[in-house]
Amino acid sequence: MVPLPPIHDAGNGQTIEVTLADYIDSVSALQIKNSNTHREIRIREIVIFDPSSRGDYIPGNAIETASNAIIELEGVKVTRESNKIDDLIPGVTLNLHRTSDKPVTLEVVPDRESIKNAIIGFVGYYDELFSELNILTGRSEDIIEEITYLSDEEKNKARDRLGALQGDITLMQLKSRLQTMVMNPYGTSAGRELSLLDQIGISTNSTGFGSGSVDRSRLRGYLQIDEKKLDQAIESMLPAVKELFGRDSDSDLVIDSGVAYMLDSYIRPYVETGGLVASRLDTLDGRIARTTTRIETEQQKLERKEREYRQQFAVMEASLNTLEQSSKQIDNFNKNSGSN
Repeated sequence: MVPLPPIHDAGNGQTIEVTLADYIDSVSALQIKNSNTHREIRIREIVIFDPSSRGDYIPGNAIETASNAIIELEGVKVTRESNKIDDLIPGVTLNLHRTSDKPVTLEVVPDRESIKNAIIGFVGYYDELFSELNILTGRSEDIIEEITYLSDEEKNKARDRLGALQGDITLMQLKSRLQTMVMNPYGTSAGRELSLLDQIGISTNSTGFGSGSVDRSRLRGYLQIDEKKLDQAIESMLPAVKELFGRDSDSDLVIDSGVAYMLDSYIRPYVETGGLVASRLDTLDGRIARTTTRIETEQQKLERKEREYRQQFAVMEASLNTLEQSSKQIDNFNKNSGSN
């Protein structure tokens, strides 16, 4: 006997679904028994179907039937259409691989390797920017040779840009401010124990870590990383490391301090649409256009002057030819007169 779930009075009827496999192995006939003497039940459109089938197609050797993912998180049953669930725990994505008949303990830990890679990427982008500033404002080709990641073709292109903006006050100020920002202290929950990039292994140390020789490239403002020191800081003082780059100092849920925040705030006006770089480019483009116009005007003047001189020279040359012919005629006349 297969019990039916509770049936409620409904004017339009209701749909009831019963999993027969939970009670019997096969079906040859249906007999419905109403134990309520004061209720009349009308049944229509009885359908027996295989839930593993999809339309008119039934898998010949089904391994597993597709169904929703069901998990119980802290006593709450959760159903999702995908095995990838990212809306239950903030910042955490659950990937369900198989069923489990026992509770699963989740331990959420920081991805320290990704954090380290992000910091290394930050230093790489900083050095890339600083190398370009050094190329544009410097004169020595040593600047290019010290940049080890450039290919030969890139080095040749860099030589074409070398010193192109030498003496530009805007770029010189930018270099100075960047260097100051990466050396400044920033407040963290660790206090003086961690307030400088140097304390997590990032510095412009010109002698290098554990080396007695001077690395001239470090004198140009590039950053370098002591990975051992960085690993130790990430392992033991991760919250303070985070705050060193970006911190909410007044608890208003907005980052307002830290080296990354300060660099972003300072550089943004340079690179945003209509910013300092765009305005400077527009100014230079205008100056180039005006200079090109002046050159074209002067070129036209030179061409007109050249035509005038050519015309004058042609007249003078014709006059000389006429004079020469007259001189020859006089000489011939004198010779003929003398012979008589």
